[in-house]
Amino acid sequence: MKAIILAAGLGTRLRPMTENTPKALVKVNQKPLVEYQIEYLKERGIDDIIIVVGYLKEQFDYLKEKYGVRLVFNDKYADYNNFYSLYLVKEELANSYVIDADNYLFKNMFRNDIERSTYFSVYREDCDNEWFLVYGDDYKVQDIIVDSKNGRILSGVSFWDAPTAEKRLLDLLTRHMQVASLLTSIGTTWLKTISKN
Repeated sequence: MKAIILAAGLGTRLRPMTENTPKALVKVNQKPLVEYQIEYLKERGIDDIIIVVGYLKEQFDYLKEKYGVRLVFNDKYADYNNFYSLYLVKEELANSYVIDADNYLFKNMFRNDIERSTYFSVYREDCDNEWFLVYGDDYKVQDIIVDSKNGRILSGVSFWDAPTAEKRLLDLLTRHMQVASLLTSIGTTWLKTISKN
């Protein structure tokens, strides 16, 4: 079992706090957000931890020595979203937690006995324009919607078992990156055409 922490983003919604600090390294109670996640994972015996970095990547280097984590660099962090970060570590997804680095975890929610793909959610009231899980009586996710109401919202933490990661997630990531590459190519061609005219 391992964990992948997605920490490549620019953190623009936290400006000016993130102008010189990646959002994963913003401190809460004198400790960077990502360190809470790493320490909780290690408490559960999950020591194989990969952090996908991008914006201000050099600021994460100390985590290699302090916690023994691996860093993977997303050189397209300013152009693409978390899909590209996941694509870079696609071979590591089986039996892995995937965690948004900007989550503040105030208690340890990780389990080391989890065996099937799971999306962790939290119940919130009076939410405005939040991402909600729609699930059936069997608790299998049927849809994800944006709404303003009470209910279970996305927590930014998921676990991917090997069959799901290898069959569904890898296919989704590959298709997403093919579309992104095609759109980039079309955009580049279009810009070149315009600039010639």
